[in-house]
This record gives sequence, structure tokens and C-alpha cells, in this order.
Amino acid sequence: MFQDAYADVRLKSYGSIRAGRFVPDFTLQRMQPDYEIPVLERAIVINSLIHNEKQMARETGVQYTFQRDSLPLHFSIGIFNANLDKPAHSKDNYLLYTSRLVYKIIDRGNKWLNIGGSAAYRHLDKLTLTTIYKADSVITGDDFRWGFETQLHWNNFELQGEYVQANINRNKAYGWYALTNYTFLKKYQAVVLTEKYTSLDPASNNNEWYGLGFNYQISGKTKMMADLKTQKSGINL
Repeated sequence: MFQDAYADVRLKSYGSIRAGRFVPDFTLQRMQPDYEIPVLERAIVINSLIHNEKQMARETGVQYTFQRDSLPLHFSIGIFNANLDKPAHSKDNYLLYTSRLVYKIIDRGNKWLNIGGSAAYRHLDKLTLTTIYKADSVITGDDFRWGFETQLHWNNFELQGEYVQANINRNKAYGWYALTNYTFLKKYQAVVLTEKYTSLDPASNNNEWYGLGFNYQISGKTKMMADLKTQKSGINL
């Protein structure tokens, strides 16, 4: 199958419309390409609270995005199939609604600061959510997810973090991550990270992760990466 299959319509200075199968604009790190992320894997909370995690977050629908280089604003709104039982096939007529808003507070060339947030809603109809609940749990009801994001770039120093939460009926799964990196001698990058994800599976380990990483920029978007993460064992209730 195609992982992504879509068409873009450019509206000159009014943004663009995308239709097809692609990743909805929800959370910062999920929208970053792999080569922009200074660690080997996206944060656990991002991989766990994206929609349609069984198909690498791909959904079928339409999305409008507004972004201009002359304005410090990014905005999107989308409508997608909500409850997929197999790739690109929705089992009912419920829809997933997504939105994301990002504003650049500081913009001084190689020094900038972004803040923003995402929100999404769908009605679940007998779905399994294996990254939130136990694998055999079948969920029906309201699914509202939201998050805040920030990203700072200051010459060779970068700091990025997000908080994401899923409110499913009266239950709550949530988590956060923060990572910072410093580039020196143009090709070397040191990384420090921490993250936490609290699911609704009583057998999961909800303790924080801590990690260190080191990257070597070979050329362009190609780099060698290594990181080490540690977590206290056991179930933290």
C-alpha cells in the first residue's frame, strides 16, 4: 500500500489544501521529518497519543494549512476518517477533526522562539487503543486530545518540549518530553532529554525516562546518531 498518497492545491498567499492519505497536522514532533529530530525515536507520548498509531498516524481526509514566510503564524484545520478497521477504510461515518496553531514570538534570523498548540476530536466506535489501554480493551465514546508545544533556537543551542493529553470519556492519558541539544564545530551535536508518559494500562511503567545522545553530521540531511536512555523499573501508580 502507499504510506502517503495525496494532492496539494496551492492558494498563492492564502495557504494550501491537501487531500488524500497523510499524517494530520497534530503535535510538533510528529510533523517534524526524521532528520530534524536530534534523537533516534520520537517521544513515547507522541507515538502513543497520535491518531491511528497502528498505521503510523496516517489518515484519509482533507486539510487546509495557512503559512506565509512574511507572517509569524502557522494554522491548520482538517477533517479525516475517524475509525479505521483497515488502511484507508472507515468502519462508520464518524469524523476526526484536527487543528494546530503555532506563533513565532521571536524571529531574529538564527534566533527564534515558537509556541503553539494542537487539538483534535472524534467519536470512538468500538476501537482498540493499544498504546493507551490494555490490548484487549474495546472503547466507545468521546476522544478529545490536545497539547502545547514550544521550540527555541538560539544560534547553536536548541530546546524543544511538548505536553500532550488524551481525554477519553472520563479517563485521561498524558505525557510530556523535553530535549535540548548543542551543535559545536558545525558537525557535532550533544543531546540531553527527558520524557514521561502515563497510559491507562495498569501494567505499564509510568516512570520518567532520562537520556543522552550524540550526533555526527555527515552532509546535508545525513547523520550518524547514538543515544542512551534509562528508566527506573517497576510500575509507578
